[in-house]
Amino acid sequence: MNEFPSFPMQIVNIVYLEDKLNKSKSQITEKLMERRREDVRDQMIELSSKQATGAVAAQGGVAVVDGGAAEAARQRRSAEREGRRRRRQQARASGHKQTSKVGRGNVIHQAKLFLDFVLTSVASSAAQRRPLLR
Repeated sequence: MNEFPSFPMQIVNIVYLEDKLNKSKSQITEKLMERRREDVRDQMIELSSKQATGAVAAQGGVAVVDGGAAEAARQRRSAEREGRRRRRQQARASGHKQTSKVGRGNVIHQAKLFLDFVLTSVASSAAQRRPLLR
């Protein structure tokens, strides 16, 4: 006759859901951190290749370009970075306002729009296909 699970069982379910949420958040954070590392790495490679190309051209030589797959991945990430920059810029230009709860009342403030922390559609669809817990 008791429709509801017992109190200890509810606690077990709550702990399970909380653990699942924490793992999901940590996976997203790890992906964002890795993406930022790749962005910094790509920009470093891009700057060093420009400097090396300038030095090689000054010496009259030819610069060596690395593999095509790595270059394609760098170009894709570069396009994603540019897309995030453009979206941030457009959002700032349009002057979107955002409400947020501060204390007990709502405060309207200019949105900071940290779109760097938004996963791209490719990354989010891959995350949705993968189960969180096994």
